[in-house]
Amino acid sequence: MFPERARLRKGRCPGRPKGGRLRIVLVARSASSRKADPGEAAREIADGLSGAVAAGGESAAVFFATDEYGPAFERISREISSRAGIGSVVGCTAEVVVSPLAGPVRSPGISALALSGLRGVERFFLPGLRGRSDEHGREIGRLAASGGETGTIVLFADSYNLAPDELLEGIAETAGAVPVIGAGATEKGSTGTTSVVAHGSSASNAVAGLVLRGVSVVPVVSPVLAPIGTWWTITAAEANRIYELDRRPALECVLRALPPTLRENPDEALGLVRIALAEPDATDAPLLRPIVGADPGRAALVVGDEVFGGTRIALAVRDPASAREGLAASLEKLSSVESLCGVLYVHSALGGEAPYGHPDLDVAYLQRELSRAAVAGFGSYVTFAPHRGRNRFHHFSGLLAGLAPRGSISEEHLWGR
Repeated sequence: MFPERARLRKGRCPGRPKGGRLRIVLVARSASSRKADPGEAAREIADGLSGAVAAGGESAAVFFATDEYGPAFERISREISSRAGIGSVVGCTAEVVVSPLAGPVRSPGISALALSGLRGVERFFLPGLRGRSDEHGREIGRLAASGGETGTIVLFADSYNLAPDELLEGIAETAGAVPVIGAGATEKGSTGTTSVVAHGSSASNAVAGLVLRGVSVVPVVSPVLAPIGTWWTITAAEANRIYELDRRPALECVLRALPPTLRENPDEALGLVRIALAEPDATDAPLLRPIVGADPGRAALVVGDEVFGGTRIALAVRDPASAREGLAASLEKLSSVESLCGVLYVHSALGGEAPYGHPDLDVAYLQRELSRAAVAGFGSYVTFAPHRGRNRFHHFSGLLAGLAPRGSISEEHLWGR
């Protein structure tokens, strides 16, 4: 889709002046590589990011690589750090990597984003994630709370062993109101494992990331599914089971809303259906969740998240037109941030489907609307971002996480409001 050319982009964001001098300069740069040889790819990435290292402040980088590079992850991490002079490097496997200048790359490919001029960086790498998401969350939260300034947590986790709610609850328990952005690592389905890496160490069943200080995040979640039909209110629920909608059996309500041909095989039909969840007074985008099963004995729906009475619920379907409108609105919000210099983009993976109706349309939008910012990312099935004042995980949604100097943006941009 895009011609071969120099694949790097730079954003430079001056902080607020103090006494005639710039207090901080936040510099972002992105780079990508399609070279199959891990050493050559790492050197191309490192050379592309090296200009991000500014005088003063600390530096960090995130990178995403298709799983062909897996055995060389540690080498790639060390090469980026040493050759580009970047202090902290983390990354993860990716089914698809994204760079607006190189287009989407499915095999092989690496995409990376670097920041410098930071007031502080702490790196974490926690193995043994399975069954310990809450414990690891508390450890990450303690690290985030240890500095004098509230930071932003950027994290990537093995998707197969992650309990996202427990991880986010653990962070909140020890760090309080600290914004979290990131996603689950992905792969092509050939290995059945995903990996994360942090400056010389890589593993599956782990979580890795950074605590960044001196940067503010503008999180914009862009759903690729749209609610349809009736909005019900949950009137009876427990854990992830919905028993009643508008005081009627939940399973009955949903099956009646489906086309007659789908009702003939309820188990198969429910596997195809997604739901949208919204607070009673919400006017922003809902959370999207899968239906993971049914409890016929209780006429209950089993969904992919804990649910509560009073929450509104609707069926959600793939709607490319609505997804394109949402993406355009998300990009408009980000482009209005004058101090924006970098963007972490997580493309919503939908099992090979094109959520916007045309393959790679989102990358073309990014190239057109965010030409002044450094952008890099990858495709994932689960993302982390603030939503209505609280860190949440998101399915069937893209994430655009804008990065700007701390204190340069208004409160209305923060916490997904």
